[in-house]
Amino acid sequence: LEPGPLAYEGGDCVFPRGFAQIPAALAEGVDVRYNEVVREVKWGYEDELVALTTDSGITWTGTKALVTASVGLVLQQSILSLG
Repeated sequence: LEPGPLAYEGGDCVFPRGFAQIPAALAEGVDVRYNEVVREVKWGYEDELVALTTDSGITWTGTKALVTASVGLVLQQSILSLG
């Protein structure tokens, strides 16, 4: 950007194609599932893995898991336990 009220100086960065570029880059090479309802999370499952069981009965296991929930689900107290 040229100098002005929208210009950045220093180490800041502008994402002209939006901030979606950040998670897209982090997800490269990772099996990402969207809109998959998880019914159960087991931490410390078989040698410290995590196991996620979905609505369809499929169980996914891995060494790490990132589980997100909408604000609506949290407010409805639809999440029983995170521990």
